[in-house]
Amino acid sequence: MAHCGNCQRDTEREGWQAPRRADHCNHLHAGGDDHLHRCHSRYSVEASLEHPCFFSPVIGSDGAVALFLQHDILVQIHPTGSIRLINRRNRAVVGMSSPAFGGTLYIEHPCVAKMEYCTGVVSLALEKILPTDVFAKITKRGCLFTMINHGLVYLVDNSGVKSTTESFVILSDDLPKRYFYNGSSKPTETDFLECEALISSCRNYTTNVGTVVWIVDQIRIKQSTDGTVNVHGTLGDTRICLTTSPSEDVGLKFGDDLRVSMRCPVTGASPMDSSLKYLDLTRGRVRLTADRRGFHARNGSHAAGFDTAMKFKLE
Repeated sequence: MAHCGNCQRDTEREGWQAPRRADHCNHLHAGGDDHLHRCHSRYSVEASLEHPCFFSPVIGSDGAVALFLQHDILVQIHPTGSIRLINRRNRAVVGMSSPAFGGTLYIEHPCVAKMEYCTGVVSLALEKILPTDVFAKITKRGCLFTMINHGLVYLVDNSGVKSTTESFVILSDDLPKRYFYNGSSKPTETDFLECEALISSCRNYTTNVGTVVWIVDQIRIKQSTDGTVNVHGTLGDTRICLTTSPSEDVGLKFGDDLRVSMRCPVTGASPMDSSLKYLDLTRGRVRLTADRRGFHARNGSHAAGFDTAMKFKLE
């Protein structure tokens, strides 16, 4: 993509050259040589440098559009339609694979859990916040859960709680990479051309309450004054929303069907304070939560789970 003529004239007139920002733009290309466009003439150069959200989207060497926002938050959009929102402070990722490749929704929070939602099935792996790894899934049968090296699988359905048999998907550590790049090993020239088309058509504005809004293709990216970022898109006819914040929480909404939030454990809180939920996942009548008291699975009026000693209990 060629340099913007207006931007070049501004540079000559003001004697300013856009610096390379290794902390924000390493391995990224905008305009072919790491040039950063000023996105609004009403903002001074100094303001643009202090607030990276005023930088234009750039094309990464991985063949995807990248938009760096304040508080170390990054949005990436792949030409195939994949989206991912990254909180670079703790490496938490929430995203959606390309609709052409199934449109899988996923979250990987390094302090809480991994989750994927594919073909109507929710798969969950809690590997950090409890003494033993817990695996759960939500299917047409209801909610199923177990823990590693445990001989029983528990089913919570409309009729109650019972033991059953079920297999669980092991969610790998490359979940965000695999779904974002759709299994592709390296970008093609077509990917870069499509990224240029996405950037050339994007636009942004600031609302009267200070919210910065970017529109890239059909994706709307908003960062409010408190730093919270919401990425809005669609999967088929259903709206999705990906969320993260400076407090390192992440969240996902898929229409009225699925809501997920994950947050880092808070130090200094009472062990019995169940309002501090590290995980809160709701799909229909089923709700999965994890807090300082353990893991809980609820389906309507029936509930069961594991306490902090990893003992099964009815609730």
